[in-house]
Amino acid sequence: MRHIILLTLTGLLLYPGFAAGIEPCNPNASEDARTILQWLESLPARETNRLIVGHYFNGTVRQGIDTNIKPIYDHTGKWLALAASDFIWWNSENAGGNVEALTEWWKAGGLVMLSWHISNPADPAAGYKGSCDIERALTEGTDVNRRYMNSLNKGAEWLLRLQEQGVVVLWRPFHEMNQGFWWGKKDKLQFARLWVHMFKYFTQQKGLNNLIWVYAPNVANYAGYLPEDYYYPGEEFVDVVAIDYYGRPSLNDIAGGYGKLEALGKPFGISELGSYGDSKSVIDDIQSKCPRTVFVVPWYGKFSFLAHGNVEGLVNHPWVMTRDEVDWRAASEIKGLSP
Repeated sequence: MRHIILLTLTGLLLYPGFAAGIEPCNPNASEDARTILQWLESLPARETNRLIVGHYFNGTVRQGIDTNIKPIYDHTGKWLALAASDFIWWNSENAGGNVEALTEWWKAGGLVMLSWHISNPADPAAGYKGSCDIERALTEGTDVNRRYMNSLNKGAEWLLRLQEQGVVVLWRPFHEMNQGFWWGKKDKLQFARLWVHMFKYFTQQKGLNNLIWVYAPNVANYAGYLPEDYYYPGEEFVDVVAIDYYGRPSLNDIAGGYGKLEALGKPFGISELGSYGDSKSVIDDIQSKCPRTVFVVPWYGKFSFLAHGNVEGLVNHPWVMTRDEVDWRAASEIKGLSP
């Protein structure tokens, strides 16, 4: 008993706030998903190693890691903590390899995020753009619904393969819904129906319990963009809130959205980043303008850390958590010993 008490006290010092008690919106969420969510909630209480830094990439997962993440490791000796992909680049030929690569990343200690530029079920030739009657997409028996459900089943299959490998996914569907770049910018109640339909289908029908559900609007800094919380489908269907940031450099447009979303009481992250100075400056800006941020993930290409430079300053910043420092498993062991 004395040994358990000492370990528990040590855990409270090493992982302050970890037992805060936030629960996943899916009551059947896996224990790892629940633990990671609670761990995310605890990170702002830390003084160091409190900000997960990752990277989005295109192409296959292996190509993306080799192009956007491995060069940072080659230069600094440290891996970023999170790998992020989008189902727009997945297909029946490469899905197996993508699952294998993300499983390897997960087993090496990394975290995984996935989003989805889902095809327009009313006009497949338009890709993820165009317009779609959400009512028809959700009404059984319509051609639009048939195509939409085929897409959902395909995505669910890939997520189930990851679940079979034990991989927890920060799942970010329907992102940037407030700015209208894809087919789903509709009335807020229609969007809520779309979100809740996917949530219930994936969790109740498909048994996907490895997902942490991330609501991620764009920063509302341009004419026509609706407020960041406008489409929020409800706390019972969201685990994490985040912003895709393509505003002025130095996070100068983030204050309003950060305030709205952080007030919802969920862990907050920057799920896409496209406007910043050098890579280290991102962390300095987060410290001063949105300090409760728990992850930041730039887009690829001209938005990448490599394109912005100073990756050494980034990975050596005291706030930054690299892959070798991801410690939710250790925190979970301590938590399990709590009396």
